[in-house]
Amino acid sequence: MLDIADLAERIQSLPAHKQRKVLESYRYRNLSTLNKLRSLLLKLPVEERRAWVSRLPPQAILALLREWKYRARLDQLPPRQRWKVWINCAGRGTGKSQSGLNWTADAVLDHPGEYLVVGKTATETLNKQVLPLIDLLRERGESLSDRGSIDKRMGKITCSNGSVIYSDAATTVAENVRGYNLSGAWLDEFCVYEDPEEAYKQIEYAVRRGLSQIYISTTPLVSGKANATMRALIKRRGTHYTTTNAYANLENLSLGYIDNLLEEEGKRRAEEEIWAEILEDIGSLFTESMFYDDGDFKFRFRDAPPLESFESIVVAYDPAGSGKVSADEHGIIVIGSRKEPHPATGNKLNHYWVLADKSDKYSPNQAAKVLSDVYHEYQANAVVAEVNNGCDWITTVINNHDSTVVVKPVVATRGKAVRAEPVVGVYEQRRVRHNHKLGELEGELVTFTPDVRKSPNRADALVWGITYLEGGKVQQWQPQETWLGF
Repeated sequence: MLDIADLAERIQSLPAHKQRKVLESYRYRNLSTLNKLRSLLLKLPVEERRAWVSRLPPQAILALLREWKYRARLDQLPPRQRWKVWINCAGRGTGKSQSGLNWTADAVLDHPGEYLVVGKTATETLNKQVLPLIDLLRERGESLSDRGSIDKRMGKITCSNGSVIYSDAATTVAENVRGYNLSGAWLDEFCVYEDPEEAYKQIEYAVRRGLSQIYISTTPLVSGKANATMRALIKRRGTHYTTTNAYANLENLSLGYIDNLLEEEGKRRAEEEIWAEILEDIGSLFTESMFYDDGDFKFRFRDAPPLESFESIVVAYDPAGSGKVSADEHGIIVIGSRKEPHPATGNKLNHYWVLADKSDKYSPNQAAKVLSDVYHEYQANAVVAEVNNGCDWITTVINNHDSTVVVKPVVATRGKAVRAEPVVGVYEQRRVRHNHKLGELEGELVTFTPDVRKSPNRADALVWGITYLEGGKVQQWQPQETWLGF
């Protein structure tokens, strides 16, 4: 067992605030029950230690050594309160997969039903989830030979109590999971999935029986696509979020590995791989601290004022750029503006609340209906709609659906990054606040770099809306008669 004094000596190369975090992660209260007992026994003389252990019943010693609830740290055990999604976002080597194996085994044996395990590829799912699950179930007394069975080719385990464990790869699960009636699912290394949003959405539809719980184990990856999905999930009611740095598991890591961790410190990659921080892209125009009232990650969740307190409300719209259902999303963001005093000078300035994000994949007619519904729901003054890139159908389609909607078309004459810079300034002045459940928008913003290739529809809609409310010049545009067959 690692000595705390030796650990303190090894981490002296870290900045002071990280030294405190490492020691905090490894304090007595965070150890597993087994290692708490070890740490207490190590303080006794050898003869007293042997005498104490010899008085323990053999069953108690075996339970301490074998039972997961005694060997696991508190952050590795499922939350005690009711939960629908448990996100275990942890550094490398923290034992998050062990949590997945034991949670799945407990669920399968205690709550018979259908379960699903998903990894990045079929091979990884088999080697890292299915085969270890078979060993763990046998260790728990499940013979898998009576009424149970194992189909390694299909990655399917049938237990004697009737529970079934299916397995799939992230690349195919969105299609294959349709029609399943699952009681639970374990999604491993979620941040490396090719399309995490679609995979999660389809799995969530299928988890609809019994426990109805989803366990997600992952290390964050800023270059992946899952951060926005995770941000949105974290803010949902019923989600339990656990984050653990790699130093929390030092009791199970070699000294060589600890030295490797310390050598990686100071690199951006270490913030993700070791500290499990959900980071922004390098060079991003927006940073996560901009979404907090004081820039110090306080007041994360704030309820927006009542609608009648706003002087102006707009529905900002950035279309997917197609006259049909597109693979890209239509950005639909609701923003309210009102005067608030500056805390230092007392001068009243425009402050903005991002009230809602209604973005999704729509056809033009579906988008028009959503815009109309949102326009009336939030008592908006206008729909601010970008009409570039062949999108001159927008005003016509919206007004054909609902002639009462006031549409303010805008045309971009500058690039997205250049348009966004003044809005970044408004954020830096702490004049923009976010209402609840805007994780996907925030995920787009913190990956919005000047050289971004894929059109960030939510972020672009937000920029149009705040620019309009700030009094930015809006180019007048006259809609033309358009016929697209709907």
